[in-house]
Amino acid sequence: VFGNLIPDAPLELLAAPFGEAVNLFGLRAVIERAGQYTMTCSIEGATEFVSALLEVRPALPATLAMQLFPDRALFGVGEVVSLEWTALDRFGNRIQNPSIEFSAVPAIPTFGQGRFRFDAEGVFRLCAAVGLPTESGEPLVRCVDVAVNSTGPSIVCDTPFDGEMVETPIGEPLLFAGR
Repeated sequence: VFGNLIPDAPLELLAAPFGEAVNLFGLRAVIERAGQYTMTCSIEGATEFVSALLEVRPALPATLAMQLFPDRALFGVGEVVSLEWTALDRFGNRIQNPSIEFSAVPAIPTFGQGRFRFDAEGVFRLCAAVGLPTESGEPLVRCVDVAVNSTGPSIVCDTPFDGEMVETPIGEPLLFAGR
C-alpha cells in the first residue's frame, strides 16, 4: 500500500478474454488467437490493479485456401469469375492483408483483385499466390483449372441413326449408342 517492493510476492497473471488458445504459466502467457487482451498482474489482498492492453497479431501466412466463384465445371466466353481466398497463420488466424498476386495462363482480362473475364474458349489456369515472408519460407500458391466452351459438347448418335424410327414392345429395353 506504501509502494514498497515485496520480493518473491506470489503474483498471478490474468487475461481477459480468457479461453481456448490462451495459456497462462505463472507470469508467462502463450496466446495463439489474434486479438486484443487485457493483461492484469494480481496478488491476494491487493485493492488496486493496473492492467495493460496487449494486441496479439497473426503470425506469418502458413496456408492459403482458394475457391472459384461461381464454382462450376464449365464457363462460357464473356463470363466473369472470382477467386475467393483465405490466408491463415499456423494457429488458424486469418491474415487480413497479405501480399497476394493473381495470374491466369493463358493471360485473360482482369477486373480488379482476383476477378477474370474469359475472352476465348480453352482451359485456363487461375492462380493466387501469397508472397514472402511466409511460415515455410516459400510462397503459398493455389491454382484451379477452368474450362471455357460456349458451344458445349458435341454428341453423335450411332444407334439408332438420326431420324430412324424404332418400335419395341412395351417393357423391352432399347439400346442407345453414341459418342
